[in-house]
Amino acid sequence: MDNFILALEIMDNLSRFQQFSEDVGIENNEFTVQFNLYKQKNKGIFKEFIKAIESRFQQFDRYTDAHIPEIVVDLMSRLRKLSEFHQGLLVLVSEYTLGDWLVISPPARFINVYTSVIPNTANDLSAEYLLSSFYSDVIDSIMVNLEIGLKGTDNPKSTQGFLLVKNLIMIESIINRSQVLFTSLGNLGIERLNKLKNRFLKFFLDDWNHASYIIIRDMTMIATQNPHGTNIGTGGVAQQLSAKEKEQVKELFKNFNESFEEAISNYQRYNFGDMDLKNYLGNEIKKLIRNAYFKLYDKYGTSDFTKNKS
Repeated sequence: MDNFILALEIMDNLSRFQQFSEDVGIENNEFTVQFNLYKQKNKGIFKEFIKAIESRFQQFDRYTDAHIPEIVVDLMSRLRKLSEFHQGLLVLVSEYTLGDWLVISPPARFINVYTSVIPNTANDLSAEYLLSSFYSDVIDSIMVNLEIGLKGTDNPKSTQGFLLVKNLIMIESIINRSQVLFTSLGNLGIERLNKLKNRFLKFFLDDWNHASYIIIRDMTMIATQNPHGTNIGTGGVAQQLSAKEKEQVKELFKNFNESFEEAISNYQRYNFGDMDLKNYLGNEIKKLIRNAYFKLYDKYGTSDFTKNKS
């Protein structure tokens, strides 16, 4: 990847000289010929960058909280360095059609989910759009390879989701510290980051989804099996439960409390690194479980076998 930097530095200077020549009205056919030859020789930078990412992950097997950030930071740091040669990149990427940099051998895995493969509804083929798409594909390549690697570990789905969200947020922070990379990504790149984050959040929330599912499933079952057996008092609180209903509600709370406490236990084992990540994920948990949680306690919260109300 280090060779890319030198090639782009030369391309940046050649592009500036070409622009200067055009501005002052100087025509140099020999320069134009050599400039075009240099472009053709070095436009493969984009494909080589994607291939380098794929190669790094093929040799990587330490999918742990301690080691994943090393490869993510290294690859994103190289991308940030690459992005500093903005003009040279625009010149070279204009030699491509959308997504051509993904045509590599061996092929990238799960390429059908990459940004450039998704239909371009804007029909934008400008160099700026192509470069934004390339940056988005680089992020896709990193995160898709991480996801594949984590699926091959013994980690539960929620832990896989946590590691994916944590490292994606770290990628966001690297992008936010680079004005040129942030600007080049534009709305397309930010939208892609948000879609990835929402996808990985679903993995992370798997434990809490199960706890929420238990509430909905068992409350529905109780209501269906006892359509006339429960007296509903003020505020929708269940009163005068039958013996059958009491047993069913007791089992509901038992199942929910076990699932809830297991989810909390898993959550407390995570290494958040900073409070912003912890607060963000905590808020996502609350948004998921709040409605079902309060519906349960509002109806049956006066029973003597409730827990976790606070």
